[in-house]
Amino acid sequence: MDQIESTEGVAVAQPRVSGRVELEGPDGDPVEGVGPTVAANLTDRAMFVNGRAPAGSTEFAVDASTARSASLVIGRTYQIRFAQHSMRMVLVGTFELDAGRSDVPLVAFDDETALRLLNDGVGYDEVAITVAVGEDRDEVAIRLIEALPDTMEVLPGDGAQPAAMPSTAPPAAPSTARSGSVPSSDAVAPSQRVPRGPDATTGTSLD
Repeated sequence: MDQIESTEGVAVAQPRVSGRVELEGPDGDPVEGVGPTVAANLTDRAMFVNGRAPAGSTEFAVDASTARSASLVIGRTYQIRFAQHSMRMVLVGTFELDAGRSDVPLVAFDDETALRLLNDGVGYDEVAITVAVGEDRDEVAIRLIEALPDTMEVLPGDGAQPAAMPSTAPPAAPSTARSGSVPSSDAVAPSQRVPRGPDATTGTSLD
């Protein structure tokens, strides 16, 4: 994170972690959408409609569309099933994404809780990066490639910025860091998770 944040042209670097969970509705049946329920740490893309952001290991938030369709009520407790275990957690808020409505159920936790429950606390999946105003995104991507270790690579994202993520292939050429998921970005990511504690990162993406 220090290397990413100190790279010229990087305005904001936001670590992200995500995974799949099963959220049970009031009737005990899994909440359904067009795809599996996605869980992640809360990012600045979330705009709260009701309630507040989750804080602590027993709280979560859900996208407003899912809350309405599944009749989820703020203040009530729901079962969330993870890969190896399940937990009863309190719904404290509903949100919408700045990119608009999603048909996939979305569950959000605070950073520490998301890291522990989704990645065993060992590291983030990527880091979304916002390029400073007036900076060229491709040039910033090149600087990131030069600054980061070989275990990270810069990849094109689904938006207008580059991103950094774990390297599972040779580092992307600067030409692939084009303007372009859940961020819009290019990505720099490591080939494996780096156990660095709560601020560990396994990848980076540029918004």
